[in-house]
Amino acid sequence: MPGLEKVDLLTVIEVIFSRLHMRNKTGFIIGMSVVYALGMSGIDPVALRAQQRRALAVEDALSARVFGEYAPIAFSPDSQRLFYLIRDRKRGLNTEKSIRGGIPWNGTDAQIYVTDVVTNQTKNVTAGIGSNWFPVWSPDGRFLAFLSDRGGNGKVHLWLWEASQDRLREIPGESLHGDSLQWTPDGQRILVSVRSFFPAAEPIEDRCHDTASGSDCDREPESTVTLYHSPYGSGTSDAPRSDPWALDQYLHSLILIDIASGQISPVVSNRRIAKYALSRDGSRVAYSSPTSFERTGSQQTLFNLVVINLQTARESIVASSIRFSFDGASFNWSPDGRRIGFRTYGAEEKSFDCYVVDMGGGKPRDITNFVRGSAPLPHRSTPPMWDADSAQLYFVDDGTLWRSSISTGKSEQLVKLPSRNITALLENSDNGLWIPDQGESTVVIARDKVGRQDGFYKIDLRSEQATVLLESNQCYTCGLQDRFAAGSPDGRLIAYYSEDAQHDSDLWLTDLDFRKRRRLTVMNPQFDQYEMGASRLVDWLSDDGERLHGALLLPPGYDGGRLPLIVWVYGGLSLSDYVNTFGLTDKGPFNAQILATRGYAVLLPDAPLHIGTPMLDLTKDILPGVNRLIDMDIVDPGRLGLIGRSFGGFCTLALLVQTKRFKAAIDIDGFGDLVGASGQMGADGGAFLATIAEHGGPSMGGTLWEHRARYIENSPIFYFDRVETPLLIIHGSEDTSVAPFLGDEVFLGLRRLGKEAEYAKYTGEDHAPPYWQYQNQVDVCKRILRWLSVHLDGGH
Repeated sequence: MPGLEKVDLLTVIEVIFSRLHMRNKTGFIIGMSVVYALGMSGIDPVALRAQQRRALAVEDALSARVFGEYAPIAFSPDSQRLFYLIRDRKRGLNTEKSIRGGIPWNGTDAQIYVTDVVTNQTKNVTAGIGSNWFPVWSPDGRFLAFLSDRGGNGKVHLWLWEASQDRLREIPGESLHGDSLQWTPDGQRILVSVRSFFPAAEPIEDRCHDTASGSDCDREPESTVTLYHSPYGSGTSDAPRSDPWALDQYLHSLILIDIASGQISPVVSNRRIAKYALSRDGSRVAYSSPTSFERTGSQQTLFNLVVINLQTARESIVASSIRFSFDGASFNWSPDGRRIGFRTYGAEEKSFDCYVVDMGGGKPRDITNFVRGSAPLPHRSTPPMWDADSAQLYFVDDGTLWRSSISTGKSEQLVKLPSRNITALLENSDNGLWIPDQGESTVVIARDKVGRQDGFYKIDLRSEQATVLLESNQCYTCGLQDRFAAGSPDGRLIAYYSEDAQHDSDLWLTDLDFRKRRRLTVMNPQFDQYEMGASRLVDWLSDDGERLHGALLLPPGYDGGRLPLIVWVYGGLSLSDYVNTFGLTDKGPFNAQILATRGYAVLLPDAPLHIGTPMLDLTKDILPGVNRLIDMDIVDPGRLGLIGRSFGGFCTLALLVQTKRFKAAIDIDGFGDLVGASGQMGADGGAFLATIAEHGGPSMGGTLWEHRARYIENSPIFYFDRVETPLLIIHGSEDTSVAPFLGDEVFLGLRRLGKEAEYAKYTGEDHAPPYWQYQNQVDVCKRILRWLSVHLDGGH
């Protein structure tokens, strides 16, 4: 049960006294000061005493609970209660069952917890029953609404938890395959987004679908055909298309549910809806609707922004062909409901401009007009945030805080932090900027560009000065979340996530000055018994003279000597940013503490790639980093291992065909053939991996037919005769991102050449082992450890 752990202070003081030999009055004062300091830092002194230097058990690592992915944390309107979601990944990993049952993957087995921030009492309001997702407070704070299958009949219904009575109530009706909820301002109805399209809800042999027209196709009775069309000869002037995925996965309906009667009123049916939002007065609803991809081979989605008048049912497109990220989420209503602010994002976007569209009519106005040839990809897709008066918009651009005036249409840079990038703003309950002190200031999260640590900063909106509130070699933005912190409506408290390389993520509560911080959850007490490895940043020069960095995790208590090294590789990413993430790589089977507590050093290197030369770039970036650790007498050059997943699997193979230095390697859900990747097609007709090859990680810069030699030159499979490193291949049999035939191809090639390879193929599993069935995760983890032990440690 999460919540504040009760520490036996007398026991702690006795331990301190016995260690410091202090049993007088002075000693008592010092001892109490130490206890207070430990408590304020979040360290449990009793757990600290109990830690042991031993290998982290695979079962302990894989049974870790996690906060609900992309699930909000939110204070009640009276600021007295805070809700959050926790998922038991050991129990909630059957993705196919979730989709068929209408449960989103991040809601599977999720439980909703509520903490009273005054009394510190915590309650699991869903009591461990069923899957529960997307809770949202009613406007008056009386109810917490959420979707759940807890009724036991396999149906998903709307549920209400009445806070004052601690009572649950089901709203009966048809099963709702819903994604999200929003209350109307009067607290009488709830707007629900209901999915209309379920790619895995029916077996493919039971449907016939024309992917060009979107309609059922002619077929013989009992035929299992699925028909795909090329636009050639269709009479259209459209350019050839090969979309990465089907946009019909966004098909939803919007319905209003009366919480008293359960009566359902349709708002709009069977439309492509990515995100929707009610205006504050409840008179209109806006939604983003994906219409197409910008061009062939592109993942840049174009959206229309649609507004429905709920009184007249009139629907209008207020902005069209907007570049948004795939989630279509970067828009917000102004508090007065007269305007919508939105910001452009996506793989092809360069300006990332902010726009305002008036509900009275007219075209969207660009209020930033950034002029630049290129721009760094933002930390994530977020909408601009309004102030309370609907007069100004705030947003982050290239790590700095900006403000735009709606009346003048001018934008100004407010704050640029030295050596730091602002990565997140705090939102209020109306999706506006959280300004707790009558317009004086706000709080932001920033990332140290040198030390790779997160920090909270107070920004004075009038003087434009910044003050550091908390910076302690921790990560506050490491989870899969849309919001990493929440401010209370009364402006007195902030809830936030925190973790570091040695400590798993927990939820914390603080006052505005960050002087009175307290830990609200103890997510995974099983980790308290282990002494974990510590991380540090290392740097080196690439073969081209570029300064690169890496996150290095060392075994617990390391004080010198050469270690076996595991390089975790994923080209194109700045992996050193994960130096303060618990386990560096993942909370599941790839938690690097599993390796560090067994005596391995683990390196996550930065590896920038360039168009057309990914294989050569990888050797220029990564091998000098390995050499640097050898020169520092940290690493044994005769015991080097290499692991990569997905595109990291491609990177692993790319290195193996160019160097013989690694003694063991593991390719997880990877591929070695860019030609084959260009020919992968999903069941929906999508060509996801082809777009990756053209403009993603490998970045060939165009199609196979434009750059034939480049595709072959950068496909490791054509050089497998050079491989001398034993390779373990791991792949899911139902992988929809990297088709299993690409894993088969790697193994068959190595087997045909007489190379040492082992292929572990997991039946029924998709692309991401951290979300596989628990038993398969355990098998993957132990298989990896055995492989490394045999080839790096002689089987010991």
